Amino acid sequence: MLKVFSASWCSACKQVKQFLKQQNIPFEEKDIDADKDAYDTLVKLQLRSIPVVYLDDNNYVVGFDQKKIIDLSKK
Repeated sequence: MLKVFSASWCSACKQVKQFLKQQNIPFEEKDIDADKDAYDTLVKLQLRSIPVVYLDDNNYVVGFDQKKIIDLSKK
């Protein structure tokens, strides 16, 4: 299942989550402000922006790229 690393103040994060819901793609939300493990995952991957749609350490999309997110959801 995809994970969406996001924060409540992030408008692009809200767009990604809305897009995933519209496409009926299941996901788990990880709020980097409330979940230290989620934040630490992004630090480990050296990612400094959100949203991140994450499958595993080698398969993720930074930002709101609909085509890449759809492709990732099919892996």
